[in-house]
Amino acid sequence: QIGSGYDEVELSVYFQGFFLEIFPFLVLHTFASFFFHMLTGKKFLGILMTLMFFIVNVAIGIFGIEHVLINFGGNALAKYSDMNSYGHFMLPFLLVKVYWFCLGFLLFLITAILMPRGLEEGFFMRFKKLKFKNLGIRFWIIGGLALSLSLISGGYIFYQTNILNQ
Repeated sequence: QIGSGYDEVELSVYFQGFFLEIFPFLVLHTFASFFFHMLTGKKFLGILMTLMFFIVNVAIGIFGIEHVLINFGGNALAKYSDMNSYGHFMLPFLLVKVYWFCLGFLLFLITAILMPRGLEEGFFMRFKKLKFKNLGIRFWIIGGLALSLSLISGGYIFYQTNILNQ
């Protein structure tokens, strides 16, 4: 922009674009990548599953599945306007991001408790050895909070998009 002669660079717009759209996208896909690596237990197989997940996530839009509760990470933020900023699109966008971040965090919690430690074991052996009572109260509080927040925000999004059709 500066090279083109425009000298009114608004850094706040760039920070909003990064921290509201790009950073949550990266965090969600990192959670998914950790999950696939934990699920397979193999480096290259985890990379392959992660790439397949990304491709399927893009491809479902081609098949007409575009609901924000199904499309991983939700939709992109609306266009920025100098007169209206992001307008009335910001609140629904943030609500969708809360929904997906809570689900991604639950995925990360599952990944953390099922991650292989010590000798290499298969996924089903790790799940069989898991003792839910030894997880601690903090795990249950944080997991319950993330689950309830995702259910509340997901229910509100479903009500707004499918029942009220807004």
